[in-house]
Amino acid sequence: MTLENHALSLVKLALSYDSVRLKTQTVAEVAKMSEIAFIIPFSEGREISLLNCVQSLTRSIKEDFDLYIYDDISRTDLTARLLELKPTKSRFVFLNFRREISENRVGCGGARYHLLERAKVGSYKFVASVDDDTQFRESWLEEMVRATQLYPDYGIFTCRILKENGGLSALGSTIRSVDGFLIRQDIRKAKGDYFEVDAAPGGMKFMTRKAFTKLSFDPQFFCLEDIDFDLNVIRERIKVLAVNRTSILHKPVHAPAIEGFRSREVIESMIRRIYGKWGENYLRSYQCFKKLDLPDDDEALIHFFDES
Repeated sequence: MTLENHALSLVKLALSYDSVRLKTQTVAEVAKMSEIAFIIPFSEGREISLLNCVQSLTRSIKEDFDLYIYDDISRTDLTARLLELKPTKSRFVFLNFRREISENRVGCGGARYHLLERAKVGSYKFVASVDDDTQFRESWLEEMVRATQLYPDYGIFTCRILKENGGLSALGSTIRSVDGFLIRQDIRKAKGDYFEVDAAPGGMKFMTRKAFTKLSFDPQFFCLEDIDFDLNVIRERIKVLAVNRTSILHKPVHAPAIEGFRSREVIESMIRRIYGKWGENYLRSYQCFKKLDLPDDDEALIHFFDES
């Protein structure tokens, strides 16, 4: 099976699964939901990182919350250990821990698709999409909610993302057109306590209900799903705000590479899909990779921009 056909089969599986699964959510289950849901994908080799993330979450968040975790084909069942960390009034929802959705890896795009679509069924005011190597500050949620109250016209919020050494990794991103290329740059200098940005980093998207109900992650993107998501945000005219009053710690852990998922072939395929979906004139570059040439189209030379 070719990579393209495999992607299409995953999309069909995703849509068929959720069309059935979402209908089974009972009124009682919805009534028990908290005001905020966290959605976290994880995969093989990141078990310790996930446990540390959930432990940080349960220690830092005082309010009741629901947590959705998608297992993208890891080899260790963490259900029991995760439930040991669960606050009494919170709900933990485990997706694909029994391979009920897919027996194949779906990547970050597929995992986040299932997570967000499942969370949409609830009556949440907020959904926070975070990575499995996130560490939370105690005042983080209070500051994020306060920002939504101060700036109700905004739909997505992000905050300072710190490196392990305490340095600033990103505080939102700008997306602009330069010489016919669409350039995305991480912001590493604050412009005040609150300021508008074009995009929130993939590992920190705090979304209000009016935003997340309009958006979806596209399961055809194994990776680079945040590019597609950000373009949807722009298309839907959803405003994004950076909150400089709080932060999370992005603590990378060593994890074995998932064979093939970050290969040149896969990256080129993902970029072709983005071009096919949005049009070559709409998206010309992204910061993660540099000078990736698509040889079958001389006009599709993508210059990846990185100002770090």
